Amino acid sequence: MNISTRQLLAFVHSAQLGSFTKAAERLHITPAGLSFCIRELEAQLDSRLFDRTTRSVTLTEAGARLLPTAQRVVQDLQVAVSEVHEVETRVRQALRLGATPLVCNKLIPRAFAAFRRNYPHVTLRVLELQRDAIQDLVASGELDIGFGIFLKGATGIERTRMFSSRLYLVSAADGKQRGNPLRRIGQTRWDQLGGTPLIGLQPSNAVQQLIARHLPDGANDNAGNTSVNHIETQIALAEIGVGAAIIPAFALTACRHYKVVVQELVDPAVDVDFFRIVRKGAVRTGIADDFTRMMVSAVNDLR
Repeated sequence: MNISTRQLLAFVHSAQLGSFTKAAERLHITPAGLSFCIRELEAQLDSRLFDRTTRSVTLTEAGARLLPTAQRVVQDLQVAVSEVHEVETRVRQALRLGATPLVCNKLIPRAFAAFRRNYPHVTLRVLELQRDAIQDLVASGELDIGFGIFLKGATGIERTRMFSSRLYLVSAADGKQRGNPLRRIGQTRWDQLGGTPLIGLQPSNAVQQLIARHLPDGANDNAGNTSVNHIETQIALAEIGVGAAIIPAFALTACRHYKVVVQELVDPAVDVDFFRIVRKGAVRTGIADDFTRMMVSAVNDLR
């Protein structure tokens, strides 16, 4: 037995309206189509459900016995469909983001204020994660968007470049310096870094690998070099004189509360691209696109 929802709807509306024609109009199908549904249902039940006349249809005893159950099934299904739609609407009204800790701390809050004004009823869920974890969760659909420096593509991921960020050198300031170090940004050349102890990210980090390609010979082999996991840790260690850190421009806002010297690295000037990633084939939403634009605007405000 394979009774369909379409057949039950045809039966219930025909019984309630006493007319195949009116039931067909209610269901937006042809009278012939509705009659076919009723005949199929009767064939599966091996019972005649309606007494038919040229003017109306009335339930047989078998039809009268079936009607309460059919009504309950149709009503339960309609309630379930409504609840599913309600859940789906709530899910769509939540934006799930993943980003590295510094991006979560320094950039996302700047975009959030504008986002909240435009989307007061949307829930924003933010996870602070390492790059690999962000990519994995975006690919699995557990995150809607990921933000970060994803220099290499990944299976199931679609990358969109948001902006480029220049590399800067951060080192300890002398005791006389006061105030915001970003007001006094100088320049230094890559070839001047030879012999300088460096505080880098882990060697497997794509940004660190980009930096390594521009360091002068021997700089990667300095005995005083240190590796950490987070950019703000690099800055804190630079402040106390452990070494110098090379960081992208969007992270410079984290330097405001440290006693450090900031210098743009030149000859050559090196930019690193910042990306938004989404799951390949995922449905694009205006909410996600708007938040991305607000992130770009927040970065532009820092410049």
